[in-house]
Amino acid sequence: MKKKLSAVLLAGGESTRFWPLHDKNTFLFLGKPFLFWHYRQLVQSGIEKCIVVANENTQDEIHSVSVPEGMNVTYVVQKGQGMGHAVAALDGFLSEDPILILNASDYY
Repeated sequence: MKKKLSAVLLAGGESTRFWPLHDKNTFLFLGKPFLFWHYRQLVQSGIEKCIVVANENTQDEIHSVSVPEGMNVTYVVQKGQGMGHAVAALDGFLSEDPILILNASDYY
């Protein structure tokens, strides 16, 4: 049985380099939050499962982004700052399936 690729989107940053604008993950682009377009691209690439790591300050805003049909999203809140804490927050959420770890604000 072929294993399905899952995505992890690291969205726990404070968007300090995005100043004076607010959170880059929920910034509106073509009328929808940037994160929505990332979900959509993942679905179009055949990825159906995604874990989004947010921080305590942005979790509600990130959770409010609509998810396109065909995408199953799990939300995790990291404790502490930095990518190390973001990856540590995944403990207990990952399966044996391969994963693709991306920054949520990077769109391909």
